[in-house]
Amino acid sequence: MDNSEDWHIEGPVLVTKTGELFLVGGQHPVFVKDSSQELKIEDSSKNNLVRNISNRKAIFQKKDILYKHVVFPDKHNVYSKQFPIDVESLMSKYIGHPGYPSDDVIYPIDRLQELGKPSFIRTETHMTEYACHELAHYFLSEIDSQFCTPKLSLTYKNATIEGDLGTKLQPKRYSIIEIASRPKGIKRWTNGISGNDGLMDIYQNINTDYRKRILIFGDSFFRTIAEFMAMYSPQVTFCRSRYVHYELVTSIKPDIVFSGNVERYLSFVNSDAVRPNFLLYPQLNNQQVNPSEGFWKALNALLSYGRPGYKAFFDGTQATE
Repeated sequence: MDNSEDWHIEGPVLVTKTGELFLVGGQHPVFVKDSSQELKIEDSSKNNLVRNISNRKAIFQKKDILYKHVVFPDKHNVYSKQFPIDVESLMSKYIGHPGYPSDDVIYPIDRLQELGKPSFIRTETHMTEYACHELAHYFLSEIDSQFCTPKLSLTYKNATIEGDLGTKLQPKRYSIIEIASRPKGIKRWTNGISGNDGLMDIYQNINTDYRKRILIFGDSFFRTIAEFMAMYSPQVTFCRSRYVHYELVTSIKPDIVFSGNVERYLSFVNSDAVRPNFLLYPQLNNQQVNPSEGFWKALNALLSYGRPGYKAFFDGTQATE
């Protein structure tokens, strides 16, 4: 990819003349159409995605659990009119694969393109909080026909950040972002893992009429979505993992399960069959755990659904701190 007067590349970042930053290098490069660089995804990855989703759906249907998988579109695909290079979409390589479960996958590229406001942070690979709130409400509407809670009217205040792309440049680039207000009555506990896989957030909301509890397995995109879903659900648990961990589903007994990943992670998809036990991630990966106050009690209660310890904790005063 050659530089142009309208854009240039610094390391893994493409910088447009308007200051929009895009990830184009590193572990997840973009693939230029009509070039010697071929976008090739192994059939094993495609088969693993199809098999994972098919197996999950079959298991969850037997348990009366609602389920969807979400693929979050890469920024350059959502901003295709601003991105100066014609590239191939990883998602396009999966959609045409035999057995692709289109009814069970949400790929909200049209939704993000039609927001009417920026869906991504200028110096980030991640979405704006406005977009995250819109998608959180949309996902719940898509997965549950009984979800009829109106979308909350949130207020926003400005903040300045570098972003995961802005920090890769010299000098660093910054964005002014909008931070959404958080309704009162939502409690959050986290294990505070200093890494990716194994991170866990538990949310409890005492001020919602919607009663379905949600369990999410995903990456950093879904972590922010989980926080906004907690504005509508009485309980949301987010688990940072590329797999669905059935041992947690069995203990937590959610009404809804989401799994998901950002589109660039489709370059390689592994089978759920090789998943470790989720709660052992810190030990297996030598990760530092820095739990928030009360996390272990919240986790113990969460894993005790249907027993007195669950009700005593989540219906008690600790949920309103």
